[in-house]
Amino acid sequence: MSQSAEGTSATTMPMTLAPIAERYQIDRRIGQGGSAVVYRCRDLHTGQIVALKMLRTNHPLVPASRQRFQREARLASMLGHPNIVRILDFGSTDPPSSDEWGGWFFDAEQPVEFLCMEYIHGPTLKQFVRRTGACPLPWVLTIIDQLAAALASAHSLGIIHRDVKPQNVLLLDLESHTMPKLADFGIAREIAGNSLTSLTQTGQVLGTPDYLSPEQVLGESGGKQSDVYALGIVFFELLTGQLPFDAETPLAAASRRMFVDPPVPSDLAPYIPPSIDEVVLRALRREPRDRLRSANELRDALTWAAAHEGIEMNDCWSEVSDLPLPPPSE
Repeated sequence: MSQSAEGTSATTMPMTLAPIAERYQIDRRIGQGGSAVVYRCRDLHTGQIVALKMLRTNHPLVPASRQRFQREARLASMLGHPNIVRILDFGSTDPPSSDEWGGWFFDAEQPVEFLCMEYIHGPTLKQFVRRTGACPLPWVLTIIDQLAAALASAHSLGIIHRDVKPQNVLLLDLESHTMPKLADFGIAREIAGNSLTSLTQTGQVLGTPDYLSPEQVLGESGGKQSDVYALGIVFFELLTGQLPFDAETPLAAASRRMFVDPPVPSDLAPYIPPSIDEVVLRALRREPRDRLRSANELRDALTWAAAHEGIEMNDCWSEVSDLPLPPPSE
């Protein structure tokens, strides 16, 4: 769950609330999901505005969620890349007073796990593409290149994201350019030697159906090339304004990709040159053995295609479109 969770609205909290972990003064709720809630806070030690993700403890799946949350905190704290949301602190704290919080998310008898992140005041990439539709090619190439760099960094540390999707990418508007930030390593998997270690069982499908690789649809754990596949779908979506596989339900669309090749992007957006088509389709090959082998290989293919077509990568949206970034969902 990213900071700008879709379908939620900001809720201002009473200023009488005691600081979380005697440090984080909550301003307002900015997102919530099935297992966690995200708040905009002020760090009383540094004065910085931060995002505080807190595990919900008032639902029956708390033990499994707690293990997954602790793993997310540990794995995400290992990462240090400009295109990955930075983890500042994590731990557990006494539950907030149920009187103050209305018992919405927390059991007064259980400690609460928290994860403190840099605060990104911007929309998710999904919110953005829903508003804009197909995006300018130089901008898309730059965004995908930066996200591939983020994945390459995680993969180099033995961490597989497994839930790459535009909902988990926050857009930081720096006025002169746009920086994507990959978030939510909640179902990440860790490579130990030549094997994968996880809290989930083989055959259990995790991730968002619209962006699952064929091997993940079959219940396999997913590796580096599964992240490449998911980023390939994001690539397709940014170029065309739509997903490559259409069906009545996301699960039906996920099932289709095991048997049907994706359409050629330029069939939907004729401005896309053949070399870019080729990169997207190589990322979306059904069999991992036929797919681009790594995030770095995807970056190399992007660089070659851009040079071949004479396209200069450009992350400055204002130079390629008059449409401004939409505001975050707060």
